[in-house]
Amino acid sequence: MLNLQGVVFDLVSTLNILMLGIDPVKYRFLIANTPVVSWTLSGQHQAMFTRDYNGVPDEVFRTCFAFVVDVALNASV
Repeated sequence: MLNLQGVVFDLVSTLNILMLGIDPVKYRFLIANTPVVSWTLSGQHQAMFTRDYNGVPDEVFRTCFAFVVDVALNASV
């Protein structure tokens, strides 16, 4: 049986990304190559490292960095 709540959550997330004008393929690439960060109720951040990020190729870093800069610049306009 499908997890309907999970599917709906993913659809809402994708819709929000599209409404903000963010390329969903580039966004998914960023998410796949960076740690998950969340915040506690006290305001502390927690990073969950799903793999070793020390060996990330320079091209992956540059692609993620360029994506973040592009999104930030587009959001500031």
